Amino acid sequence: MRATPTTAPTLTPTGTRGTRVYFNDFEGSVGTEWQDGATSLSVRDQRRFLGGRFVAGPYSNTLVLEGLPLHSHVMVSFDLFLIGTWDGNNTTYGPDTWDLSVVGGPTLLHTTFSMFQGCYGSVFPQAYPDSYPGGSHPAFTGATEVGTLGNYVDCEDFSAVYRLEFSFLNSGTSLRLRFSSSGGQKVEDESWGVDNFEIRVFGDEPQDR
Repeated sequence: MRATPTTAPTLTPTGTRGTRVYFNDFEGSVGTEWQDGATSLSVRDQRRFLGGRFVAGPYSNTLVLEGLPLHSHVMVSFDLFLIGTWDGNNTTYGPDTWDLSVVGGPTLLHTTFSMFQGCYGSVFPQAYPDSYPGGSHPAFTGATEVGTLGNYVDCEDFSAVYRLEFSFLNSGTSLRLRFSSSGGQKVEDESWGVDNFEIRVFGDEPQDR
């Protein structure tokens, strides 16, 4: 899909937000820019998100954008939907890792998430918001929503939403982002998706980071 920039940068009280070149809330057509364009609806509030219940691992999906305007930095932001019994840093059932990387560029996130906090008498830590294996935090640390997507397992609602944002050096006319996960189980147990996906480009380093 060819990126279509807005006519002018959007300004916010926290500083310049750059030029939006891509946004998709997946309520309509996904487009061929995604390698896997399957979507699903959350059980509780019927939010449509890209995922089709992506299995936790091993699995990868790639976004390809072409025709980017002149820029030096890119900012990527989106909601990450996690569903099911993610085991975090646990080495018996996991670790359950999730990654975002720029193809031919940096890894933006390599971490684990845990959805275990009391259910089945288990408490598994997660690496996020640190990189794996460098962090050990309680399940759901940093989540903007917990248990809001629907009752996906028998014990309690194993679901969470994380609002993620990354900025990085990039000046190419095309951009390829790879999302991947590993260590997971079948899709009925552990899965993920993304929503409200936005990419902005900047002539200079973002001022609000």
